[in-house]
Amino acid sequence: MAIAGVVAGQYGTKIQDITYAKSWLVKWYLQTDFRMVSSTTYEADLKQGHQLDIRLKPDVTINTYTANADITFENPTTATVRMTIDQALYFATAEDRVETQQADMDNRAAWMEDGMKQMEITVEKDCYELWPTEAAASNSGATAGAAGIYNLGTKAAPVLLTKDNITEYIGRHASTLDDTEVPDAERNIVVPKWVRNLIVLSPEFKAANETGDSVTAIRDRYIGKIMEFKVYLSNNLFVETDGGAGSEIVTNIFSGHKSAIQFAGQLDISSTVEREARFDAGNKALFVYGRKVTKDDGITAGVVSQGSGA
Repeated sequence: MAIAGVVAGQYGTKIQDITYAKSWLVKWYLQTDFRMVSSTTYEADLKQGHQLDIRLKPDVTINTYTANADITFENPTTATVRMTIDQALYFATAEDRVETQQADMDNRAAWMEDGMKQMEITVEKDCYELWPTEAAASNSGATAGAAGIYNLGTKAAPVLLTKDNITEYIGRHASTLDDTEVPDAERNIVVPKWVRNLIVLSPEFKAANETGDSVTAIRDRYIGKIMEFKVYLSNNLFVETDGGAGSEIVTNIFSGHKSAIQFAGQLDISSTVEREARFDAGNKALFVYGRKVTKDDGITAGVVSQGSGA
């Protein structure tokens, strides 16, 4: 039986010395962009309380005027949409004082940094799973748009994306938002990272390269804007199986105007503590937040999978 730390040599066994590096091995984290595709307009209003009713501007009726006839007055009614602070995440770590004294690195600082990054990722995954489900029925599924002609995909029948249809598919999301008069400015779309390769190999981007564009996706791997969308690539989108015999992996994506999606962080605290029954020091952090699609016609939702030969 081998004993850890002991090796056999020419002159018998000896204890093997182990030297530890004075720095951590690099750790890569999932990229987060949820704050870029959402608005925090009402965050200040939600610093106290757990619910906020946001008033919707009413539609004023336009009437035809007839000379010498009485006009009709109306009292427009105001509807509301409610945003709730109902999510809370925390982490807590501790290290014995003896271990802290004997350690050659600041473990607690590293744990705190890692915890904060992991919390940010967890928040984004939660938002990216919820937001597509809050899109209007007419802005999602296989019959999106005012005329129901845009297939954005469903769990049972996802759209298979390839380099030949990726630009047209993004256009379906754009046209769906056009039908509800969503402004072109501040439109975003979040797609899986594997879509990057489809975009840069698409005929449309190749054509752009051939026209002499000095900064292109082909040369610089930069995507930028497509169909007025700022394109965000993410590995945090909600992924599931379609439930069919082949158990195909599908990804839930979304697009929308930044003002249609609200995010609010209410409480973000961290502190150092000492547990009474132990000689140790701990770090803990708490984040309380809410997220809500406040204009469901300002967001689209689709379900996609990677097409064969993509």
